[in-house]
Amino acid sequence: MGRMMRLGISAAMLTGFASCSSIDPGNLITGSAAKASGRANSSLSGNYLAARHASRNRDAAAAEIFYARAMDKDPENKNIRLRSFLLAVTSGNMAKAAKLAREVIRDDPANRAARLVLALGEIRAGRYAQARKWLVVEKATSHELASTLLTAWAWQGEGETDKAIKTLKRLEMTRAFSYFENYHLALVLNFTGKTAETEKRFKAAYETSGGALRVALNYGNFEERRGNLATARKIYNEFIKTVSRHPLMLAALKNAGKVKKPPLLLKTPQQGAAEALYGIASQLSSTAGADLAVLYLQLALYVNPDFPMARLLLADIYENRKDPARALSAYNKIDANSPLRMEADIQAALNLDRMDRTNEARRRLKKIIRAHPNELRPRIALGNMLRGRQRYAEAKLSYTRAIQMVKTPDKSHWRLFYNRGICNERIKLWDLAEKDLKMALKLNSEQPLVLNYLGYSWIERKKNLKQAMDMIRKAVDLRPNDGFIIDSLGWAHFQLGEWEDAVKNLERAVELEPDDPVINDHLGDAYWRAGRELEARFQWSHARDMKPRPDVLKKIEAKLKSGLTEPKQKNASTGATNGG
Repeated sequence: MGRMMRLGISAAMLTGFASCSSIDPGNLITGSAAKASGRANSSLSGNYLAARHASRNRDAAAAEIFYARAMDKDPENKNIRLRSFLLAVTSGNMAKAAKLAREVIRDDPANRAARLVLALGEIRAGRYAQARKWLVVEKATSHELASTLLTAWAWQGEGETDKAIKTLKRLEMTRAFSYFENYHLALVLNFTGKTAETEKRFKAAYETSGGALRVALNYGNFEERRGNLATARKIYNEFIKTVSRHPLMLAALKNAGKVKKPPLLLKTPQQGAAEALYGIASQLSSTAGADLAVLYLQLALYVNPDFPMARLLLADIYENRKDPARALSAYNKIDANSPLRMEADIQAALNLDRMDRTNEARRRLKKIIRAHPNELRPRIALGNMLRGRQRYAEAKLSYTRAIQMVKTPDKSHWRLFYNRGICNERIKLWDLAEKDLKMALKLNSEQPLVLNYLGYSWIERKKNLKQAMDMIRKAVDLRPNDGFIIDSLGWAHFQLGEWEDAVKNLERAVELEPDDPVINDHLGDAYWRAGRELEARFQWSHARDMKPRPDVLKKIEAKLKSGLTEPKQKNASTGATNGG
């Protein structure tokens, strides 16, 4: 959903939770408690160890059950209480987290994570002075970015803009925080009417953000509100052109100028606090700190539940953690009127497919298509999902309808023809597949996937071998560490009877993709032709055990029984061999 900022800021610098890193908050993400609810662990140690095991396996629901049982056995155990508290935050159970936070602070008055949760509860309720008390920690340092930003917004909540600005300027002491300082100063100043200083801070934040969506949206909104419609449109168009066609940015560009003075995008201290937490989470989400990002996103949603970007990022992290159920839940909570709703519905459907609820996913995508008949994205998503399930004929229909919607295909549409070409090839309509693949290559002559697929397909059919070899070599140059492309190069050498070159490249392909049965099968063939029959049989056996497709398995079993037939003579016109 757009480029992430790359400011080189460590998790320890960003978060108050870093001091709790020894309790592995990253191990507390998601899962199912079905098995846990049926187990009975009578001892404290049994429940505690079961909770730790569930946490390490990212089964937060089961961990929560076992920690609750452990606490019943030993209600004054500080370690269990602290783990249960962090687990509650991670799971978004903020009512429980707030209750446990007070108990954690009773154990450790300086615990920054617990104080942060209680401060947010006060900001949420509009009790800003009390929030600031929770945010003050003895021996606090400038590295506590979250506390500084939230303190500033707590001052702004009371209309104390000067004190909010003074608080934010403390971030000057840490150069890496200049983006946060400029952005939040701009947001606070935006309430004051001091347009020159606001513009200066927005511009500085925009230039250092690396393409942050929220900065571009708020900067554009600022320019619209002061009557600079052309500047606002320039900001929106620049983002769309250089970063992404994000639905929120497309909506902002579409709506620009419809209202003489649009409302502020960020209107309340609660939204400001959530913006701060979301910004920190965005920094952490694509790094080793992604688990901490979940904590901050849950806190952002606690103080501002109506924050679709936070839900979208949370869902994205769950997807990366291979937790489609939690991702689905996050997508489903995005407001029906949000410009993000269509994208959320598409991603929700894809997560249903990951949960093997493919027919339900198909119905959901069909519903999206009916609601948005002129949108390519849901049709492409449906095609991709069906192709992934090897329902090639159905996938082809979806791609064909999408292609029909494109009046003049350009470079960006190469993948449509490439994907339909795959479907045609798999349903044995080679002439149509070849036509699609050539069209994809015409649209994007430097695309290694197309070069590889068309080249490999020609080699399999012993057609255009020289051109195919050149195409595959080009694909390898473009992707030198792609095992599937290097497999194609090795197989091309095999078809040309160049056994040693075939072995060399196929061994490299197996190193890169050790679990692919077809590549392992190809290496077996190359070993056999190179006179290394024992190694060939071992490789075929290995490929057989990887559970290949039935047609591939049948060929492997025949080779294990009888080996390869002797290669025929090379064809004089192409250099092809027809054996194997």
